[in-house]
Amino acid sequence: MKPFFPLCILLFAACESPSSQIKKSFQTVNASLEKSNQVVLAKGQYALAYNNIQLHRDKNPQLAAKADSLYAMAEEARLYVDQLKQRLLAVDSVGETIGPAEKLLVHTPAGDSILTYLQKISWYAHGGLTTKEKTHRLDSALNEARNSSGEKDWMSAYFKQTPTVGALTILSKIQSDFLHAASITLEDIDQHL
Repeated sequence: MKPFFPLCILLFAACESPSSQIKKSFQTVNASLEKSNQVVLAKGQYALAYNNIQLHRDKNPQLAAKADSLYAMAEEARLYVDQLKQRLLAVDSVGETIGPAEKLLVHTPAGDSILTYLQKISWYAHGGLTTKEKTHRLDSALNEARNSSGEKDWMSAYFKQTPTVGALTILSKIQSDFLHAASITLEDIDQHL
């Protein structure tokens, strides 16, 4: 009977609740998305293409101006989403609470702002494409941000009854989609300057 007791304690200590496992999974995905976003910003096509455009802007000032507008909008959107993530963390630093994301993002000015940024990035990105060949790729990137849930009210689908850690992950994905869409057009402009 004595060997059984330590075994039970060991098994009990090693067991995690399903909510703890889900939280860890969201944290892993979010960390991966955050790292990916940082790589895109530091070394990726997004920054490289924009820097090249700045070096050769005199070749086509109108196209370079479109790149400037898109880059500025993508950066503004990225920073805004960062602020939203910080606001969520300020309310729930552990990430387990259901409610803060819904309160912040569903049918609110903050949620509406994400939609507005998506529309503006879409408009600037489509307006900057020099060829129609990349339109499908751009639309695909924007549709991921917009409506992968298949629901008409996708902010509710993503953030209603969502734990904070899940909301942070979704916001990181939206941020990634913003950067991806901008990089498609910036690469296209860079190639055609």
